Amino acid sequence: MQMTLKHVQEQMSENDRILAHIRCSLDTYIYSRVARPGILAVTEKEVIFVANAVGGYDLVERYTHEKIERAALKKWIFSPYIYMKLHGGAKKFKHLMDENGDELVEIINQK
Repeated sequence: MQMTLKHVQEQMSENDRILAHIRCSLDTYIYSRVARPGILAVTEKEVIFVANAVGGYDLVERYTHEKIERAALKKWIFSPYIYMKLHGGAKKFKHLMDENGDELVEIINQK
């Protein structure tokens, strides 16, 4: 099942709203490098990534704006990706399916 904005909204708290979103894949490590397809959304309160279910469990990752040091749209050989530097780590979102990566990164950095 493909993720939709409805799945993101189900994870949001009341009185929160989506400022920008992009369909992409989270670069993660599950016994080996795996790209988990889903939606990355910036809300007024946090950044949320919701991925397709594997084994019956959806992957939901939340990053408060205070925990994000910076975000950048980086160029790679074949396609750009979003890099988020967090307190204590980093996240990489690749396979961007929309052209609004710059806008999303700008909104994250303004928060």
